[in-house]
Amino acid sequence: MEIKESGMVFGPFKKEAVFHIEKSRLYRHVNRREGNVPIAEFLLLYGLDSSSTASSLWVVEAKSSAPRPGNNEDFKKFIQEINAKLSCSLSLTMAAFLGRHTSCNDFPKNFLKQAHIPITIKLILVLSGHKKEWLEPISDALQKTFKSTARIWNFLPEDVIVLNDEMARRRGLIKGS
Repeated sequence: MEIKESGMVFGPFKKEAVFHIEKSRLYRHVNRREGNVPIAEFLLLYGLDSSSTASSLWVVEAKSSAPRPGNNEDFKKFIQEINAKLSCSLSLTMAAFLGRHTSCNDFPKNFLKQAHIPITIKLILVLSGHKKEWLEPISDALQKTFKSTARIWNFLPEDVIVLNDEMARRRGLIKGS
Protein backbone atom coordinates (compact mmCIF):
# COMPACT_ATOMS: atom_id res chain seq x y z
CA MET A 1 0.00 0.00 0.00
CA GLU A 2 1.20 3.50 -0.83
CA ILE A 3 0.04 6.87 0.49
CA LYS A 4 0.59 10.07 -1.51
CA GLU A 5 0.88 13.17 0.64
CA SER A 6 2.67 16.54 0.50
CA GLY A 7 4.51 15.69 -2.71
CA MET A 8 5.86 12.39 -1.34
CA VAL A 9 4.88 8.76 -1.85
CA PHE A 10 4.96 6.83 1.42
CA GLY A 11 5.47 3.10 1.22
CA PRO A 12 5.09 0.60 -0.15
CA PHE A 13 3.85 -0.96 3.07
CA LYS A 14 2.16 -4.25 3.79
CA LYS A 15 -1.56 -3.56 3.89
CA GLU A 16 -1.86 -5.08 7.37
CA ALA A 17 0.91 -2.79 8.73
CA VAL A 18 -0.58 0.58 7.73
CA PHE A 19 -3.77 2.42 8.67
CA HIS A 20 -4.65 5.54 6.70
CA ILE A 21 -6.31 7.19 9.70
CA GLU A 22 -6.95 10.43 7.82
CA LYS A 23 -9.23 8.52 5.38
CA SER A 24 -10.77 6.12 7.91
CA ARG A 25 -14.41 5.56 8.80
CA LEU A 26 -13.43 6.05 12.45
CA TYR A 27 -12.05 9.52 11.74
CA ARG A 28 -15.11 10.50 9.70
CA HIS A 29 -17.31 9.35 12.60
CA VAL A 30 -15.37 11.40 15.16
CA ASN A 31 -15.59 14.46 12.88
CA ARG A 32 -19.33 14.22 12.23
CA ARG A 33 -21.49 17.16 13.30
CA GLU A 34 -19.17 19.84 14.67
CA GLY A 35 -15.99 17.84 14.03
CA ASN A 36 -12.68 19.48 13.24
CA VAL A 37 -10.48 17.00 15.09
CA PRO A 38 -6.95 17.38 13.65
CA ILE A 39 -5.36 14.11 12.55
CA ALA A 40 -2.08 12.81 11.08
CA GLU A 41 -1.80 11.08 7.70
CA PHE A 42 -1.33 7.47 8.75
CA LEU A 43 -0.19 4.95 11.35
CA LEU A 44 2.44 2.31 10.71
CA LEU A 45 3.18 -0.85 12.65
CA TYR A 46 6.95 -0.89 12.29
CA GLY A 47 8.69 -4.25 12.50
CA LEU A 48 5.47 -6.27 12.18
CA ASP A 49 6.40 -9.95 12.40
CA SER A 50 4.66 -13.21 11.48
CA SER A 51 2.95 -13.36 14.89
CA SER A 52 1.36 -9.94 14.18
CA THR A 53 3.48 -8.23 16.83
CA ALA A 54 5.13 -4.90 16.01
CA SER A 55 8.16 -3.33 17.64
CA SER A 56 6.70 0.17 17.41
CA LEU A 57 3.72 2.24 16.37
CA TRP A 58 4.62 5.18 14.14
CA VAL A 59 2.20 8.10 13.88
CA VAL A 60 3.18 9.95 10.70
CA GLU A 61 2.36 13.49 9.58
CA ALA A 62 3.67 14.95 6.30
CA LYS A 63 4.15 18.56 5.27
CA SER A 64 5.53 20.12 2.12
CA SER A 65 6.86 23.16 4.00
CA ALA A 66 7.38 24.72 7.42
CA PRO A 67 7.87 28.32 8.50
CA ARG A 68 11.30 29.45 9.63
CA PRO A 69 11.81 29.54 13.39
CA GLY A 70 12.64 33.26 13.10
CA ASN A 71 9.05 33.93 12.00
CA ASN A 72 7.87 33.56 15.58
CA GLU A 73 4.07 33.67 15.23
CA ASP A 74 3.85 31.44 12.13
CA PHE A 75 6.38 29.00 13.58
CA LYS A 76 4.52 28.76 16.89
CA LYS A 77 1.22 28.18 15.05
CA PHE A 78 2.84 25.47 12.89
CA ILE A 79 4.25 23.63 15.94
CA GLN A 80 0.84 23.80 17.65
CA GLU A 81 -0.84 22.40 14.52
CA ILE A 82 1.58 19.47 14.28
CA ASN A 83 1.28 18.79 18.01
CA ALA A 84 -2.53 18.72 17.71
CA LYS A 85 -2.46 16.33 14.74
CA LEU A 86 -0.03 13.90 16.35
CA SER A 87 -1.67 14.10 19.81
CA CYS A 88 -5.20 13.60 18.48
CA SER A 89 -4.02 10.69 16.33
CA LEU A 90 -2.44 9.02 19.35
CA SER A 91 -5.56 9.65 21.46
CA LEU A 92 -7.94 8.33 18.79
CA THR A 93 -5.75 5.25 18.32
CA MET A 94 -5.75 4.51 22.04
CA ALA A 95 -9.50 5.15 22.24
CA ALA A 96 -9.97 2.54 19.50
CA PHE A 97 -7.64 0.13 21.30
CA LEU A 98 -9.79 0.59 24.44
CA GLY A 99 -12.98 -0.30 22.58
CA ARG A 100 -14.43 3.18 22.07
CA HIS A 101 -16.31 3.97 18.84
CA THR A 102 -16.87 0.24 18.20
CA SER A 103 -19.57 0.77 15.57
CA CYS A 104 -17.15 2.53 13.24
CA ASN A 105 -13.77 1.16 14.29
CA ASP A 106 -12.15 0.14 11.01
CA PHE A 107 -8.66 -0.46 12.40
CA PRO A 108 -7.08 -3.56 10.85
CA LYS A 109 -6.94 -6.56 13.21
CA ASN A 110 -3.15 -6.34 13.44
CA PHE A 111 -3.48 -2.90 15.00
CA LEU A 112 -6.03 -3.99 17.56
CA LYS A 113 -3.75 -6.90 18.56
CA GLN A 114 -1.18 -4.33 19.72
CA ALA A 115 -3.56 -2.99 22.39
CA HIS A 116 -2.33 -5.45 25.03
CA ILE A 117 1.34 -5.58 24.10
CA PRO A 118 4.05 -3.14 25.19
CA ILE A 119 4.89 -1.16 22.07
CA THR A 120 7.20 1.77 21.40
CA ILE A 121 5.47 4.93 20.17
CA LYS A 122 7.12 7.20 17.59
CA LEU A 123 5.53 10.48 16.52
CA ILE A 124 7.03 11.44 13.17
CA LEU A 125 6.87 14.60 11.08
CA VAL A 126 8.25 14.34 7.53
CA LEU A 127 9.06 17.61 5.76
CA SER A 128 9.54 17.45 2.01
CA GLY A 129 12.59 19.23 0.60
CA HIS A 130 13.94 20.51 3.91
CA LYS A 131 17.66 20.72 4.52
CA LYS A 132 18.90 18.66 7.46
CA GLU A 133 20.16 21.76 9.30
CA TRP A 134 16.65 23.28 9.18
CA LEU A 135 15.16 20.34 11.10
CA GLU A 136 16.77 20.81 14.53
CA PRO A 137 14.81 23.90 15.66
CA ILE A 138 11.57 22.26 14.52
CA SER A 139 12.47 19.05 16.31
CA ASP A 140 13.43 20.89 19.52
CA ALA A 141 10.22 22.93 19.56
CA LEU A 142 8.03 19.91 18.82
CA GLN A 143 9.72 17.76 21.47
CA LYS A 144 9.10 20.49 24.07
CA THR A 145 5.37 20.48 23.28
CA PHE A 146 5.23 16.72 23.88
CA LYS A 147 6.91 16.57 27.30
CA SER A 148 3.66 15.96 29.22
CA THR A 149 2.33 13.53 26.62
CA ALA A 150 5.63 11.64 26.68
CA ARG A 151 5.40 11.29 30.47
CA ILE A 152 1.79 10.10 30.34
CA TRP A 153 2.39 7.52 27.59
CA ASN A 154 5.88 6.61 28.83
CA PHE A 155 7.90 7.45 25.75
CA LEU A 156 10.94 9.65 25.36
CA PRO A 157 10.85 13.18 23.96
CA GLU A 158 13.38 11.81 21.44
CA ASP A 159 10.59 9.56 20.12
CA VAL A 160 9.14 12.72 18.57
CA ILE A 161 11.11 12.73 15.32
CA VAL A 162 11.40 15.28 12.51
CA LEU A 163 12.76 14.00 9.20
CA ASN A 164 13.27 15.43 5.75
CA ASP A 165 12.38 13.37 2.69
CA GLU A 166 15.95 12.10 2.32
CA MET A 167 16.03 10.77 5.89
CA ALA A 168 12.53 9.29 5.51
CA ARG A 169 13.66 7.48 2.36
CA ARG A 170 16.60 5.93 4.24
CA ARG A 171 14.19 4.68 6.92
CA GLY A 172 11.96 3.10 4.29
CA LEU A 173 9.09 5.52 4.85
CA ILE A 174 8.98 6.99 1.35
CA LYS A 175 9.77 5.86 -2.16
CA GLY A 176 12.35 7.56 -4.23
CA SER A 177 15.31 7.30 -6.46
